[in-house]
Formats: sequence, C-alpha cells, structure tokens
Amino acid sequence: MQIPCSIHITNEECSGLYPINWKITNRPCLVVGGGRIACRKSAGLLQAGAAVTVIAPEAEPPVHEWAGQGKIQWIQRSYNKGDAGHFDLVVSACGNRGTALQIAQDTEGKNILWNAADYPEMGSCTLPARFCRGSLMITVSTEGHSPALSREICRRLEEEIPPLYGEWLDRLSSLRQEMKTAVKNPADREKFWHQAFSRDISALVNAGNLKEAEARIRYAISRFRSKS
Repeated sequence: MQIPCSIHITNEECSGLYPINWKITNRPCLVVGGGRIACRKSAGLLQAGAAVTVIAPEAEPPVHEWAGQGKIQWIQRSYNKGDAGHFDLVVSACGNRGTALQIAQDTEGKNILWNAADYPEMGSCTLPARFCRGSLMITVSTEGHSPALSREICRRLEEEIPPLYGEWLDRLSSLRQEMKTAVKNPADREKFWHQAFSRDISALVNAGNLKEAEARIRYAISRFRSKS
C-alpha cells in the first residue's frame, strides 16, 4: 500500500533560521565573558559534553569552581584578536560592542558558529531555552528577541510535561524498532504512528500508566501488520 507524500511550504514569514540539534561532545567551544549569562551558557555547553574555554578577566564563582575542577579552561584576560580561530562555536556574553565587532571579524567566512548573547543581531546563530526528559529535549526560541520569554515558556512547559516522558521515549524507541521489522514500508509506518498517538494513549501516559500504553501500541502493531 502506497501512501502519497504531501509536503507543504507555508507562506508564513521566515526569519532565515533553521533549527538543528548539534552533536557537540568534545567539540571546542569558547565563551567570552564571565558574568551570569556567560555562566549559564557555559553550564549548558558543559551539560552537552562540549570542551569549554572561557575568556574573561573576572568571572562569577561557577567559573572559578569549574576551572578548579578541570571542567573548563579559563583564560583570565580580555578577548584578543584571533582568539576565536580554533573553536567550533563562540558565545559572546561580555557586553562589550567592540569585542563583539572583533569576534564578527574573526568568525567571518569561517566554519565557526557565533552566538552573540549580548548583541543577538550580530551573531550567526541563536541558542534556544531548553529542558530535557531523558532523551526528550524541548526547546523554545524567540530568535534572540527575548531570551527571558523563551525561559518563561520553557519553565511552563517543564511544569506541564512530566518526567516520565523520558521513560516513555525509551519504550517508544523499542517499539519503533519492532515496527520497522514488522512493517517495511516507511510511508505505512508513518501512517501507523500518526494513528497510534491518539488521545487515549496520551491520557494513559499522562496518568503514568506506561505499561498499558505500551501494550495498546503493541496490539495496534500486530493488527496493522496483519492488514498490511
């Protein structure tokens, strides 16, 4: 059975940003600045497994702690011309426009992502607010217009989405593998999953009844396989 492929491009205004999740483990990343915002950016990079360097003449206590524990490299001075050249990602959060202009020059035409937390209009990428439920990551972006609003919406979503969704994702991963074995046609599998995530299944998950939700999907897989 062939399912027609329907892809629509909307006429909604687009900012030119394209969302992507980047595998950043052990990649060299630079944070310029040592204040509260720079610390938050550094913490997020560390959580993702990046190799973090901080350049700042002074810094908040977390930077001292991370440097003392060997979690980051702290270069205790101001940013110098060319400092960005050996990094895959640069985050500037020092609030100095002259420094931001220098980073713009240092990253121009190179394969370096630059998040200008202090001057969002100048950078080449934005970093969304996020939270995780196991392997499930929820991100919210305002394209750099209001990071505070991103964090507030993220906080509200975090209250709404229970921690057990991480376990539910693990169960779905196993079910997905079973489905790939049972139904070879990708279009048929897409149709199945569209039908499987019904309100009844969602209600069971929200109520914490993951075993029942999993059992219903397994039953649906068996019925779908017999019909295909």
